[in-house]
Amino acid sequence: MPRKISIDEVEPGMVIAEPVKRPNGAVLLGKGIQLSDAFISKMRMMDILEIIVEGEGQDDIEALLLKVERATVYDDAISNKIIERLQRVFSDVKDNKIMQAIMAIAQKTLIAREKNRLEGDQGNP
Repeated sequence: MPRKISIDEVEPGMVIAEPVKRPNGAVLLGKGIQLSDAFISKMRMMDILEIIVEGEGQDDIEALLLKVERATVYDDAISNKIIERLQRVFSDVKDNKIMQAIMAIAQKTLIAREKNRLEGDQGNP
């Protein structure tokens, strides 16, 4: 479904849904053109403020939502596993406040490291 967006929201790879016209009415870019950095720069130089691009289809949105849901469940499972392991390792010193602080730091560090690793793998669980 076509949608109107600001030139500041335009990204390379988006597809034009309706021709982009110059102020004098001449067509600058036709329908169906895939935008590149060069096209985006040209539109900015010509003070074009908004364009209409092809929107994501419902199937694309549903696939993206499913991917996000799976990644969230996977992230939660990894976080829980890290927490469980740390609790076992630190179980003998659970009354020691300093060791509990060290465990909290280790927990944050390990979870952040795992999330960074997953993002490096583009979040594919």
